[in-house]
Amino acid sequence: MIEKEKISTRQFMISVILFTIGTTILFVPTTVATEAKQDGWISAILFTGIGLLLVLFYNALGNIFPNMTLVELSIKLLGKWIGNMVAFIYVSFFLYSTAALLFYVGNFLTTQMLPGTPIQSIIILFTTILMMGVYYGIEVLARFAEFVIPFVLLLFLILVITISPQIEFQNMQPIFGEDIKSIIHGGFYSILTILF
Repeated sequence: MIEKEKISTRQFMISVILFTIGTTILFVPTTVATEAKQDGWISAILFTGIGLLLVLFYNALGNIFPNMTLVELSIKLLGKWIGNMVAFIYVSFFLYSTAALLFYVGNFLTTQMLPGTPIQSIIILFTTILMMGVYYGIEVLARFAEFVIPFVLLLFLILVITISPQIEFQNMQPIFGEDIKSIIHGGFYSILTILF
């Protein structure tokens, strides 16, 4: 039987931050900009705030029901049928997200950093890393996230500083040039990176 592992609130928040940064860089900018155009930054700011509130909500649920998995919690709060449906949707989304992220990482690395490398080899490498993470458990991943976060934030800060001279604020104009529906639709994609 699998032991129930626990991580601290801090480790959970750090893990969410790392996941969000990773998926945001690979997936969100193109999708949000396609929907909201120059107002994509508005979508990202609004819906990232909403997403962080959802993280706090998940954290509160974890504190109220500390010894329950997501599936057990869904069944307890929503009943057997609806709870099982919600649990199935969550598990399906996790599997889909994992497959999609493996493809995005493989595609990014083979087109930007390692041209000529077969995408299958990158996907196999990252799948092996994921399997090791599953084998060693969430506690080890959370401790690793705590160790890695300062380096990731430092690299992110360096990236922002080095590209800031290339920022052209006129590309953000006209502000609210798109209708509110496009801004909300673009924001929906950014919240999906945090929601599940």
